[in-house]
Amino acid sequence: MTLAARQRYNGTTMSEEQYLNFNLRIEETDDGYVTRVVESPAGEAVMPFTVPFSLDQWRRLLASLEAPQAPGSQAAKGVEETLRQWGERLFHALFQDHVLACYRASRHLAYQSRAHLRLLLDTNPVPHLASLPWEFLLDPVHDEFLAATPAMTFSRYTHLMHRVPPLQVEWPLRVLVVIANPSSYPPVHVEREWLGLVDTLDYLAAEGRLILERLTRPTLFEFQRRLRQRRYQIVHFIGHSLFNEQTGEGHLVFEDEMGRSRLVSGQHLGALMRDHQDLRLVILQGSQGTYATGYGAFVHVAQSLVQRGMAAVLATQFEWPQEVALGFLEPFLSAVAGCRPVDEAVAAARMALGGDSTLAWGAPILWMRTPDGVLLSDGPLPAQPVPAELNQRVAFRLNSLRIRTATRETIARWASEPPG
Repeated sequence: MTLAARQRYNGTTMSEEQYLNFNLRIEETDDGYVTRVVESPAGEAVMPFTVPFSLDQWRRLLASLEAPQAPGSQAAKGVEETLRQWGERLFHALFQDHVLACYRASRHLAYQSRAHLRLLLDTNPVPHLASLPWEFLLDPVHDEFLAATPAMTFSRYTHLMHRVPPLQVEWPLRVLVVIANPSSYPPVHVEREWLGLVDTLDYLAAEGRLILERLTRPTLFEFQRRLRQRRYQIVHFIGHSLFNEQTGEGHLVFEDEMGRSRLVSGQHLGALMRDHQDLRLVILQGSQGTYATGYGAFVHVAQSLVQRGMAAVLATQFEWPQEVALGFLEPFLSAVAGCRPVDEAVAAARMALGGDSTLAWGAPILWMRTPDGVLLSDGPLPAQPVPAELNQRVAFRLNSLRIRTATRETIARWASEPPG
């Protein structure tokens, strides 16, 4: 299989892009929230941050987003205009004074360098802010959503000490598809979901790049058993989710042995998948009608999975009709199978949905812990630098071992020498 075939995206060949990182983090202090530019081409900055609207207001807007609307209708135009206003308010709250100047300068430097800007937003210090619609940040100067800008990628980011290296892939990539339809929840059209995926992605299988395998019994036990039997690089869950307001945890709804519901938290699922070292991506997709069971559950599960070691998670934050989901997943998985950075793959797929008047391109969120977005590699892997802290710990342990060894040898020599 040629490199051109692996880089196929909508009939074009994508060149390798250069990226400059703009790492932005929201923190909580004694005086309130602050926005901190941790890394950027233009340096660092920090400014206060105030949430411009409540989560209840966002939930009400979500309901209007999910309501059926005819493309181009007055109702659809009204929702889009409201969302643009909210996105601009959120932008002004996040980018103020020095942070805004840093952002503007970074965009200019990226343009001068003929590079793209990789915007990484870290809300982990304040987890409850993860439910805000960050994908709809709107830059009023350029009149564009940051997550749908051709010269920029946008993702939610978790900075952790342990970095997940790219996986040296052996073709084809394997995707384990879990479609759960518990009897105690509204029905999921299992066959329609499965056949839609197969029909849309069959050319990737024909090219030997990616194959889909279905978990016919979507129980947690069967899920664990299948992961032990075969190596998968991607897990794709379709079904219901539930957010527990008391515990603040999101859950996926699997089936039990009797076909009823089995709630699995993001923390539990992350622990189960942690030892499967080939896994690099999880996709969490709600089918039509699945969001009545809880608000923001997939967002919280995605955050938990990344914190537990998953390199990247793609999740939907509001209802995604199947035809729109397939319109996104086809270019996205094609780009992932071409070993492109996962945030670049999301940006390309958003652009493919750019003409959708319902703003469905904003439904998927990407959460990742790899600052360059690289999940897979089909070439030689670069040597991974050893962190300075690890070098220091190894040196300390080696020195302690030498001291203990020398002490034992000295004691043994003294014991073997004749007295006096």
